[in-house]
Amino acid sequence: MAAGNSGRPPVPLVDFRGGSGSSSFRDSYDEAGADWMQDGDEAPSEPLVLPLLASSEDTERLMQETSQELQKLRASSSSNLSALRVHMEAQMEALESAESVLSLAAERVKSEKRALEEYRTAVLANLATERAKFDAELVKRHQEFMCERECFEQEQRKLQQVAEQQRGTVLLDVGGVHFKTSRSTLTSVHGSMLAAMFSGRHDSMLSSEGQDGRTFIDRDGAPFGYILNFLRDRSAKGAIDALPAQERDAVRREAHYFGLDHLIFPPNRRTIVLGGFDGFHELDSTLVLDVGGEERFGAGPAMSTRRRMFAAVGLGDCRVLAVGGYSSTSSISLSTTEVLDLTSMVFTPGPQMGSRKLTPSFQ
Repeated sequence: MAAGNSGRPPVPLVDFRGGSGSSSFRDSYDEAGADWMQDGDEAPSEPLVLPLLASSEDTERLMQETSQELQKLRASSSSNLSALRVHMEAQMEALESAESVLSLAAERVKSEKRALEEYRTAVLANLATERAKFDAELVKRHQEFMCERECFEQEQRKLQQVAEQQRGTVLLDVGGVHFKTSRSTLTSVHGSMLAAMFSGRHDSMLSSEGQDGRTFIDRDGAPFGYILNFLRDRSAKGAIDALPAQERDAVRREAHYFGLDHLIFPPNRRTIVLGGFDGFHELDSTLVLDVGGEERFGAGPAMSTRRRMFAAVGLGDCRVLAVGGYSSTSSISLSTTEVLDLTSMVFTPGPQMGSRKLTPSFQ
């Protein structure tokens, strides 16, 4: 057995059958021998030799080898751990970078979502505005259409009236002046003499002269022309108001005859406040109140002379006469008069009195 261990250093051998060594080893040996005998082998003829424990040098060497192996293992483990730590740190950095990228992507998505919501809101608001404009334009076009339709219908009615008037043409001879008008124009003012004359109930009483069959009316033809124009168009009242007083009086006279004076010359419904005294000096200002209008005083025309303590009287033909009074400018009573035309609202000098008077009386 010693020759079989030639590759290793010699190990001391001990003979356990000679009685040396511990009893436990002997017992082990005996038990081993008994096992062999049970197997049918012959008992060994030579003493059983077991190797002793290694020497202290071998133990130290073995410990050194073990320590070296442990150091290598520790170094390898440390290197692996370092590599693993570096790998883990790289993974953590990658995860943090990915998290940052995801966070930026999430913020971008939120921002794009907000932008889309704002765009959607703006589009809806624009649509609402455009729809409101379209509805307003539609209403406007509808109103324009209805207005044009009403104008068209009015034109049709006017054309029908013109046609009816042409069918009812009347020829007149008023004081030698010839007129051609319609029956509807002459009867347009209910209750007037012309309306009664040409209503159709008294045609047999109307006198016709000449071959053209003109109806003769023995009145002044020139003023009648203004009356006929007024019956045709009420805006012709301005032409009557612009006439001189004498011609206007002639129109008034003929209008009264035909029962139209209340329409052409309505009663004066103006209240005039003339002159006065404000506590310091006389006034030449006037105030006008149109009764039935806005019913508030407005500024009227200025008088030619400052007056107080004077008289004023209506002349019955849309004129007012201011007479006498007192003026502190001359410190004397006045003998002058002024006439206010209520149609043109212009003062003109009136007749001179024979004497100066304060608040003269009218009989």
